[in-house]
Amino acid sequence: MTPVEIANSLPPALIFFAGALLLPFLPSKARSITFIAVSVLSFLWILLLEEGSATGLSFLNLELIPFRVDSLSIGFGYLFSVVAFAGGLYACHLKSKGEQIAALLYAGAALGAVFAGDLFTLFVFWEIML
Repeated sequence: MTPVEIANSLPPALIFFAGALLLPFLPSKARSITFIAVSVLSFLWILLLEEGSATGLSFLNLELIPFRVDSLSIGFGYLFSVVAFAGGLYACHLKSKGEQIAALLYAGAALGAVFAGDLFTLFVFWEIML
């Protein structure tokens, strides 16, 4: 599979969730660098997305679309990635793991909500943000 095919089959929110899982095991300085790197990687991931891409799955007799790409979601995806990058720069001095992990989870949930293709998926990501 090419990088474009991979990017169009997996939501960019997964990058933030993977970063949040990795963060507790890193030393303080590496956490800040990882936070910023995750934001940059998600921005680059969104650059590879093609309009019309979607990923669907069946769950409890519901047809869910956890990832759908259109022009509006791409624009907001760029915006949220840039805001996460700015938040990572602002939070470089933090020593608390919990705040950085929560920030990555929040940014990932926001991206998940932006790229959600159905109401149930939107609700799940919205609740993660709360």
